[in-house]
Amino acid sequence: MSTANTPRITCPACKVRLPADSTVCPECGQNLAVLVRDARRVDVLYNEGLAASRKGDDAAGIRRLEDARTLAPQRTDILDLLARLYLRHGRRDDALAAWSHLLKIDPSNAAAQAAVKKLTADSELVQSRTRRRTGLILGGGAAAGVAIGAALMLLTNRPLPAAAPTAAAALPSAAPPPTATTVPPPTATAVPPTPTAVPPTATPAPTMTPPPTATNMPDYAARVKDALAKESRLANMGLQVKQVGEVVSLSGEVPDLALIDLANKTAQNAPGVKVVDNRITIVKAYVVQPGDTLQKIARRLYDDAKLATEIARINNITDPEKLQIGRTLKLPLLP
Repeated sequence: MSTANTPRITCPACKVRLPADSTVCPECGQNLAVLVRDARRVDVLYNEGLAASRKGDDAAGIRRLEDARTLAPQRTDILDLLARLYLRHGRRDDALAAWSHLLKIDPSNAAAQAAVKKLTADSELVQSRTRRRTGLILGGGAAAGVAIGAALMLLTNRPLPAAAPTAAAALPSAAPPPTATTVPPPTATAVPPTPTAVPPTATPAPTMTPPPTATNMPDYAARVKDALAKESRLANMGLQVKQVGEVVSLSGEVPDLALIDLANKTAQNAPGVKVVDNRITIVKAYVVQPGDTLQKIARRLYDDAKLATEIARINNITDPEKLQIGRTLKLPLLP
């Protein structure tokens, strides 16, 4: 293994820095080959994403960087480049989420602060224009309804024209009827409207429905909790799930790296979840409880009773039947 190509790794159990040419912790003897492999894979994915973006293939660059973010969710350089590609690809909400996640890790990052501020202002401006445009359309419709109602009222209350003669008035005056009594001419020149005619009233303007607010944010944390509860290897780990905006954060301790990766993938596959902040760490030790045996401890933490032998080895236990209550045991870090 080349020293120049081996990423520098810190042991999650004892916090000792690995030598550049080794995959085994010099302090606790843990095999950290998986960490070294993942760190190398992250760098490869980042470089591939960067190369694809420089060639104009944003979609391929985004895919590579999303894979890198899954393996290293705390890498700010990955989050920054991914946010820029999201923005260039028209995915403004995803860009805002990525930069917001970056600020949780590095609150003093000026570039991310400026980007979040601008994207938030642009979003508020678009919402304001949409509300104003909707109000103008509804207001114009209401004004037109009032004008039509007023015109109908005038037409309904208008008297009949006086110039319209009745049948009796149209008869020639020189030819009176032969009877002794004649039909008198009409005394009124206009017919008043009937009492049943009710003028229409103006239709009131409809009220505007307010746009959705931040309180309508889906409960992504509940969805992630349900997904973790359905995963048998994670259900009893006591992992904590919190939500800030669209970002769902995971915390707690698990005995091996495979479970950290499983928890991360399970959360990302929950419906609607876009950003997962994985802060789960490797459990460093275990305190022996009444009734514990090495087999029970191995089965509870690793789902494999055969690992009792490895626990006994790294803790120099020669007689597993004499396990002292309250003793702190080192736990093996599995590849």
